[in-house]
Amino acid sequence: MKEQIQLIYPTVDLFIYDFREGLGEKAAKINQSQREFWQKIYANSDYNLSSKKLDDSLLEKLIDTENYNAGFVELLGAKQIEEFELPLNGYYYPLQLGDTYALQVNCSGYYTNDSQQTPNSLPQNISKLKEIKKQIISHLGGEPNQGKIGQTWMIWGQLIENLPVFEIEKIAKNCYKEIAPEQDWERDYYGKGKFLGATVFELWRQPSDVENLSKENYHLLILLFPHNLAINSIRKKIPNIYIELIRLFCYRNKIIWTYYQSNSVKSRLTENYSWVQDTVKEVTKLTKNLRTNRTQWQELQQLLTDSLSMLADYATDLRELNTQALKIEVSLENYQKRLKQLENNNGEVKFLEEFSDFARERYWRQIQSDYVNLNPGLTLLENLLKTIEGTSNISQAASDRSVNPTVVAIVTGLAISQISVVVITNQAQTASETFFLWTPAFGWSVLSGAIAALIVLAIIRFLRH
Repeated sequence: MKEQIQLIYPTVDLFIYDFREGLGEKAAKINQSQREFWQKIYANSDYNLSSKKLDDSLLEKLIDTENYNAGFVELLGAKQIEEFELPLNGYYYPLQLGDTYALQVNCSGYYTNDSQQTPNSLPQNISKLKEIKKQIISHLGGEPNQGKIGQTWMIWGQLIENLPVFEIEKIAKNCYKEIAPEQDWERDYYGKGKFLGATVFELWRQPSDVENLSKENYHLLILLFPHNLAINSIRKKIPNIYIELIRLFCYRNKIIWTYYQSNSVKSRLTENYSWVQDTVKEVTKLTKNLRTNRTQWQELQQLLTDSLSMLADYATDLRELNTQALKIEVSLENYQKRLKQLENNNGEVKFLEEFSDFARERYWRQIQSDYVNLNPGLTLLENLLKTIEGTSNISQAASDRSVNPTVVAIVTGLAISQISVVVITNQAQTASETFFLWTPAFGWSVLSGAIAALIVLAIIRFLRH
């Protein structure tokens, strides 16, 4: 017979994060993001179980509570939460954290009495966790992956008896089986610790790439409180840390989201860097053949056009890569601040520091390294453009029969003459009252200009025959 594992007051929390607006986004897209967020709370379909419907009038009132410049706003004002329909014991708690929407969805199953709304503190089978999770997903419109930035699950409850650590871990493993899709404890186990008197287990399934970020990035905390604590004390203690946890998980999910976005940018830069290197080889080959095959001048012109477009894309992506490194650095600093706040108010949080160390070494340093490695591509591309443009202009000028070779020779001669007179005069360093037409400097400048003009004229005539 299967062992019956029970918990007192099993509860599931889901913390969801979405971008409220992105840099440079138009008003229509911002409004779409706002509507999508509020639809998680107020029904727009048969899947969402909320009794209130989100029409334009309600949406306008909700949006009015937002504050563009604020770092923290309770979006339902003094009301704070939107409760589930009776007899369910649960609620939504929406927040604005700067440019980010945060939503906590909490559910502890059903009240024992609809009219008195008495929490069910009797021992319940851990299979209730799966039912509670289904209720949360149903209240969000039936979609298990809600956060565009990310999401974190947290389940907690009280043990029915005091147990040794290895027995507590067995219970945690069974809880994970109930709530996690495609669960694999050995693969996803990230660490454990103590928090608020509970034994905490952290599990995290890292995404394979940015395309599967919302599906594979599964983060979960399991808090199991000892039996010797009063359940009412636990129920009062947990809500006091929700604000700090909401903020902490926000920065955590932002770090992960930003890193995987940087991988897409890095992929484009790497591909374009390869294009630049291949183009350098092609330009070298074309330049060598210009004297014998002048039709290749048109190919150079096309490469010039392509390189200009590539320069804009490459510079934009390189700047974006650097921006993402800065974003991770800021989120890491904020994550550390929230950890410190949690530690000051609630004791040991060392198990949560492991992600900070991991993200700094694995994510932040990786993006910095990518930036350093790919940055030379911009210089290479700029030099390539100068080479193509210079070579193309010289070739075109030499092949353009409408240009008077004598004019070109004279202009060149005058330029050389001007340079020569400056150089020779500086070298002479002699002060004289002799009229400048009779000075040696003037004579040498005229002679050098004439020689240069004859040489240029000869080269142009040679190229044309």
